Amino acid sequence: MTKRSMFHTEPEPCRARAEQVAEGILRIVASNPGKMTYHGTNSYIIDTPDGRFILDPGPAEDSAHFEAIVENLNKRARLYLPRDTQLAALSNRNMKAICDRLNGTPRKCLGWRTPTEAFREEIMKLR
Repeated sequence: MTKRSMFHTEPEPCRARAEQVAEGILRIVASNPGKMTYHGTNSYIIDTPDGRFILDPGPAEDSAHFEAIVENLNKRARLYLPRDTQLAALSNRNMKAICDRLNGTPRKCLGWRTPTEAFREEIMKLR
């Protein structure tokens, strides 16, 4: 008799590369596997009519992961990260501040709500 897992399993994902998981949603997996992150932190880049925003930017010390995020975001990220920015030199605090600012900026296409507020409302609808 074979033992079956009660948990969902999936193959090992590619890391530091955007993969489309649904229409308008990209996933980038960080290189930090563990009990809390499974294969690694899943960062999602979500398209909206007003641009893209990120959900859970993951660990800033994983420079390949962070570069993949910046590469797949729109020009808004470049307001805070000029091309010559050494991504590996950014701290977790810097990374979080940039993501919070991007996700905390009200957008006309969201009825002047922030991407964070709009996302929370959509999640609450699923409950």
